[in-house]
Amino acid sequence: MIKKYTLSVSKTYRNRSAKRHRASTKKVWVRYFVEVDDWDEEHPEVKFGQERVNFFQAMYYKTQKYHRCHYYCFECENVFFALSKNKNKADCPNCSE
Repeated sequence: MIKKYTLSVSKTYRNRSAKRHRASTKKVWVRYFVEVDDWDEEHPEVKFGQERVNFFQAMYYKTQKYHRCHYYCFECENVFFALSKNKNKADCPNCSE
């Protein structure tokens, strides 16, 4: 199953490859996300992506953002990364098994 986790939503210039931006250059909303394909549970495939979104989608995705945080498990003394909506708590991948 493929899941998309939104990391950021921001406005950027339409033509970012150009070094100089003119005043008439338009800005668009862009959603940055991580796409996780966990078909193989031992080695999930992770891809970073971006897509243009309209204003209403951008406001929705801003409320659905995930944060990549460091966590420390006191039981197994393991440091791990996790994607979570709130930065308070995440389940340890070693202890949850």
